[in-house]
Amino acid sequence: PRIEDAANTETAVPILFDLVEGWARQGAKISLAGPTKANKTSFLIHFGLCIATGTPFLGRKVRQGRVLYLNLELSSCSFWERQESILQALGVELAPGMFQAWHLRGYGVTVESLAERLEQVCKPGDYALLVFDSFYKLLGNRNENAANEMADLFNRLEVISHRLGAAYLLAHHFGKGNASARVTLDRARGSCVLASDGDCILTLTPHAEQGCYSLEATCRDHPPVSPQILRWEFPLFVKASEVEDAAPEDASGEGAE
Repeated sequence: PRIEDAANTETAVPILFDLVEGWARQGAKISLAGPTKANKTSFLIHFGLCIATGTPFLGRKVRQGRVLYLNLELSSCSFWERQESILQALGVELAPGMFQAWHLRGYGVTVESLAERLEQVCKPGDYALLVFDSFYKLLGNRNENAANEMADLFNRLEVISHRLGAAYLLAHHFGKGNASARVTLDRARGSCVLASDGDCILTLTPHAEQGCYSLEATCRDHPPVSPQILRWEFPLFVKASEVEDAAPEDASGEGAE
């Protein structure tokens, strides 16, 4: 791109619209971190279906657009069962072509092979959101604790996102131990690049209230967002307004995928 003169108002870049109100703009890099087996995949599917149908997500308005869900973890059967149960719980219908799933479990894909294939089959503007579930499946031989290797991976995701003009959302895991004892951006395991690169970092931390989680959003382009309490009510998370204290407590991220 050319170098811009900041004094030239004729070249001013228009403000992008919000994909999710108060959280993330068009083309944003979004991540969700939480403990293992904390229903993160259901959160991602819920998020994607809300974008695809224009349904508010956890009370926040969204900009409707096409979604491509790259399912690297679940069997296709398990995925479709979750999708249908979430649609039923939301009480919405999904229009053809608005939410597409690419089932890649068992294919040993890497971010490099995905980038090559996406360049072949997708063009700019095809999707408003790409969902990568889950992050660790894209690592290949990279060490998630190595900053240079994680920077390389995120640069590759950014190139995909930029070329297609789409936001992306990915899921990652907490490290071991009591996550609530660490500051929000340090709860995800691995290099600090994971916290530095994103435009919207969502953390889902277990709360002292049984079945509840504290959802915190750290946003690059928006004012600070107050934490909110979510309750897991199969098949999705709902706002738990009856729980007053949004601070996470007794949160443990122990375990592996």
